Amino acid sequence: MNQNDWLNIFGLMTPGEAPRPSGIFFKDRRFSEPALFAFRLPLLFDSGLYAILVPDINFSPRQFRVLYFGETGELSKRVTSSHEKYADWVREAGTASRLYVAFHEMIGTQQAGKPWKAISSHTINPPAT
Repeated sequence: MNQNDWLNIFGLMTPGEAPRPSGIFFKDRRFSEPALFAFRLPLLFDSGLYAILVPDINFSPRQFRVLYFGETGELSKRVTSSHEKYADWVREAGTASRLYVAFHEMIGTQQAGKPWKAISSHTINPPAT
């Protein structure tokens, strides 16, 4: 069930209203809707990109700031509180309860040689030291 389904169920979309896009975009890639890091749902895929986000009212159109992009073949094992950058993310967010994560599935040859490789696994807004 996506965001539009929930909006319809709760009557938050009026008849004839255009569906709201689900997910968040970075460059030309659509990622999943941001979910709280601690309460994210199990994934149906294991290879892809992930973005660690923190709410920030100074960003638009979505009010999330990227702390980190990563790429892995084992999302379920890599995107955890045991990640080597997790303490940096929490410090930048102020608390673990403000961390969000979004995913972009990549399969097979999509992973090799893409421009994302140049920015994946790099902190976008480095935490102050």
